Amino acid sequence: MKISNELVEELTKEIVGNKAAPLILLIKEKGTLGEFKLAEKLKLTVNQVRSILYDLSSHSLVTFTRKKDKKKGWYNYFWSLNERRALELILSMKRQSLEILKKRLDIESHETFYKCPSGCIRMTLENAMESQFKCPECGSVLEEQKHIVNIESTNKQIKKLEDEIGELGKISFVVEEKPKKKEKKKKPKKAKKIKKKAKKKKIKKVKKIKRLKKKAIKKKGASKKKKKIIKKGKRKFTLKKLKKVFKR
Repeated sequence: MKISNELVEELTKEIVGNKAAPLILLIKEKGTLGEFKLAEKLKLTVNQVRSILYDLSSHSLVTFTRKKDKKKGWYNYFWSLNERRALELILSMKRQSLEILKKRLDIESHETFYKCPSGCIRMTLENAMESQFKCPECGSVLEEQKHIVNIESTNKQIKKLEDEIGELGKISFVVEEKPKKKEKKKKPKKAKKIKKKAKKKKIKKVKKIKRLKKKAIKKKGASKKKKKIIKKGKRKFTLKKLKKVFKR
């Protein structure tokens, strides 16, 4: 489930203005677009496009990647919609509207209102008493307004907003869900033990070769040439070779 174009448009108009709506909808539809392509599609100058993009970027609604043009040597910027951020802002906007409506419902349920028959003004009982139940604009006698119509209308709006927030919550779950990391296959314990044993054996063998080399160098009767070869490590000596080398 994705965020609808209507919600993205509504959000953009609310926080940036009408001029940004066509641009962000184009990015949402195409995925990722460069500044020059956006300017061409929207029939705007590159500077106008950049100005709108910077406004959207200040609210983190869009993100960019840059690629170097190998021929010209400058960087080109490619823009994408930040769906996670858009979702957060839409949810925040809807929750604020819901809070305002609930406060209004509370006032409508407990206050008595009077309105002008010509539709000039609507006021509370306290304000109506101050104006002697006359409209301050046209002088008509104020009439008591029935609560039922306003309460029903507000309840419908609250229900609609609550449903929308619930649906957006589902989208939030999809966006925030991270891909599971591939688990590394565990090697059998026996294989680990064999590997460890082989490593120890190798270390032991290397140490033994080093000891024999030292012994061979110190041994009396060995030619200087052989000693030099062993000392500098010009040849790879196995245990068998080292044992035989000075028997001759």
